[in-house]
Amino acid sequence: MTSMVRTRHRLPADLPFWAALVAIELLSILAYLGFTNTDVSSYRYLVYPFLWINVALWAVFHTRPTQASPRIKAVALIVSLGYLLGLSMLSGLVELSGLQAAHSHLPSGLQVTMSAPGWGPRVFYTGSFGHLSFIPYRVIGYLALSYLLYVTVLDVAVATVSALFGVASCIACSFPLVATLLAGVTGGSTGLITSLSVYSLDISTAAFLVSVCLLYWRPSR
Repeated sequence: MTSMVRTRHRLPADLPFWAALVAIELLSILAYLGFTNTDVSSYRYLVYPFLWINVALWAVFHTRPTQASPRIKAVALIVSLGYLLGLSMLSGLVELSGLQAAHSHLPSGLQVTMSAPGWGPRVFYTGSFGHLSFIPYRVIGYLALSYLLYVTVLDVAVATVSALFGVASCIACSFPLVATLLAGVTGGSTGLITSLSVYSLDISTAAFLVSVCLLYWRPSR
């Protein structure tokens, strides 16, 4: 007589949190559509911001940095902050005077505008130095990518045999940078850039998801 063994698969301990988060997001979208009577050209534009936010939070909550010396941590921090600044400047979240003039027409000071959940509230500040923008899903997404890069740099610095694979996996870091340029997030007028700018959010979202996956499931894990 053969015995049968039944294996029980335990649900993740944080599943209630993510279920509640998704439920709140869905309710916020329904409330926004109900109270504003907004004409939505494509509902995927309402979903994309929460896709960024949820994937970013999940990856950060499930990633722990490797133990390393203070010197290595300092180097990893500088690299990740530089990467965050590069993403912010390419996407238009940070614009310095003399480099970009997309918001030169805006009055100086702080401005807050409401928008669809995940897209807003948007916060803008224009000063003599340039322009700063806060768009929730992009800020959260870029912070998450920078944190994952920080952890990856620590792994590469500490690892031995897998160091080469860790460096190769950092190709993921370039996806949002390249996608931002190709999609024409900061503007485009003619030719290929114009046609791609129509799908800028689709391209940047795909690049973001690929980057998070490669940086989270890197070979050194």
